[in-house]
Amino acid sequence: MSRSIHKLSARRVETESRVGKHGDGGGLSLLIAKDGSKRWIFIWDRNGKRREMGLGSTADVSLVRARNMAADARQLLLDGIDPLEKRNADELAAAEAARQAEIEKAGPLLFGAFADDYIDTHEEGWKNPKHRQQWRNTIKTHAASLLKSPSARSPSTTWLRC
Repeated sequence: MSRSIHKLSARRVETESRVGKHGDGGGLSLLIAKDGSKRWIFIWDRNGKRREMGLGSTADVSLVRARNMAADARQLLLDGIDPLEKRNADELAAAEAARQAEIEKAGPLLFGAFADDYIDTHEEGWKNPKHRQQWRNTIKTHAASLLKSPSARSPSTTWLRC
């Protein structure tokens, strides 16, 4: 006997008010909290452990969209991939790509700006005011030719990191 799927209707999702989990089948459930908020969750067991992944609020995610997201998660499980770990890895990769795009958009970080930022960040730990000024003077005196050069943190000069 197979388990039924698509047990909920759009009308029931809209009108249901009982607190708790209301299963749609295939691991998809509607979770209604005590405050009346409603959200979708996908539930599965992997290696003897129960896992849950939030799919979003019913205000943002329709029943059809939640079913599609659950179907995608079930397919990942069939492929041996944990859906939650994949989503976290995808979000991390997207954040890194956005950070790289921001760095490229800003252009190369110049050594002088990097040195000033470093000194501004660390000078509170230096007790002697003269010592603070010596750092700035040393950079200006001995590294004057480098002040307008791209720093090692610039993506276009990765060879400087060695």
